[in-house]
Parts: sequence; structure tokens; C-alpha cells
Amino acid sequence: MKAREYRLKSNLSQSQLAKMLGVSRQYISAIELGHKKISIDMLERICLLLDTSPCQMLDYPCIEDNRGVDKIVINTDKIKDDIKLLISSGTIKSEDELENMSLDNIYKIAEEFNICIKDFLCYFCFKGNGKCRDGNCT
Repeated sequence: MKAREYRLKSNLSQSQLAKMLGVSRQYISAIELGHKKISIDMLERICLLLDTSPCQMLDYPCIEDNRGVDKIVINTDKIKDDIKLLISSGTIKSEDELENMSLDNIYKIAEEFNICIKDFLCYFCFKGNGKCRDGNCT
């Protein structure tokens, strides 16, 4: 995760970011060092404050479209079907449960069910306001 890099680009100290998020400076430090598991919700809150997207923060490459412009192309219907599969299999109880899971658990589920983690993250990025925060999702 590139939390430190994006925090520094935003000219924020750990304490300033922590205050904006309502968490401790130690929590931010633990995230930056990879010692703390965070939920998609916390990832999105951090990304919003640092003016980046979850995919960029986690350094997932975008898919290049035919115009040579980097775009993240996701199939929301497929992701919704994947979420329904996770619910029907008893892996999760609801979409909200998935959204609040730690990223480590989401990685495990995505791997087990052969679901693209980047698509999941972009789906939740879209969910809040209907468009990707960095404008690179379509």
C-alpha cells in the first residue's frame, strides 16, 4: 500500500491525517508500515483525503483502453453476481459485511472464488458517488 507516499504528496503529517480520519497517529503509522489491516471503508476514507483511488493506493495497474489512456474497466453486473455467489455460499451475509472486511480477508475470498480484487475495490469506489474518485474508472 502506498499510504505514506500519497500522504507525503498531500503534504500531511501522520498526525494531521489521523486527526482528519478521527484515528490515532499510531494507527496511521501501523497502516503505512503494513502492520494494520484496514477495511475497504477506511481505505476509501484515506483515498478521499489523499486525492487518490483505492486501485492507485494499492498499486493495481489499470487496463489500457484502445486510445492508449489508462482506464479501469469494471463489469458491475459481474461483481454483483460475484457478491450474490458469496452470500449464497454463506461466505458473507451481506454486501456491507464485505465492504467492512479487512483487505487481507477480501484478498483470501477473491482468490478462493477467482474474483478480481481490483474489480471489487473499484466497485466499492463507484458505490459512494457513482463515479471513481480519480476519474479513471469507466
